[in-house]
Amino acid sequence: MTSLTAFHRISYRYFSKKTGKTDPSDYFEVDTRVVGCGPGKFPGDHARYHPNLPQGARIDEWGVGHLPTESGNAQHAHLEGFLYPMLDLHTPREANEYPLPDVDAPVPVRRRAGQVRKIHERGICAVAGLECTIFEIAWYMRSMELLLIDFVDNPDFARTLLDRITDKRCAQARYFAKSGVDILRLGDDIASQRGMIMRPSMWRSGSNHAWQW
Repeated sequence: MTSLTAFHRISYRYFSKKTGKTDPSDYFEVDTRVVGCGPGKFPGDHARYHPNLPQGARIDEWGVGHLPTESGNAQHAHLEGFLYPMLDLHTPREANEYPLPDVDAPVPVRRRAGQVRKIHERGICAVAGLECTIFEIAWYMRSMELLLIDFVDNPDFARTLLDRITDKRCAQARYFAKSGVDILRLGDDIASQRGMIMRPSMWRSGSNHAWQW
């Protein structure tokens, strides 16, 4: 069961032109709808981690900077460059002090429960969007190069970061469960078509508990 929620804008315009519809999921009778995490009630202040933020960039709730492409090609309009907020951090203490999203605020929980009820009233399944669950969001903040180096040269930093993210994700999963979602959608890109991008032993030792949900 999949939800068609990631149409490229060009594909979406083509879809709308050909069908006269605005919702691909409704048109294709998809039996799921995704409920996102949404912003927390108390967003963290990541300004000091982006002292030279380029014009037009935005910062998400994890502190990751997103810079839209400068390409004039419409097919590239959805692409963004990452601005990594944790490039200059080195110690476990700095990893522990970095502001992560507020997932304990009750307002988003109530809002999600309302979304789930509306989905269930339609007789379809509610799916919690928790992709880029641990490893991927970690390198979005740290950069993939530095995070993989941390696994070897600075493992205490990596473990601190991954454990903190895991705690947040577990809390989000519990809130989603309380909201009544039917499916938790998790995922991290940790491999290519030819195999993992690291040794399995390194993956398993990357965190004290991150891989033991």
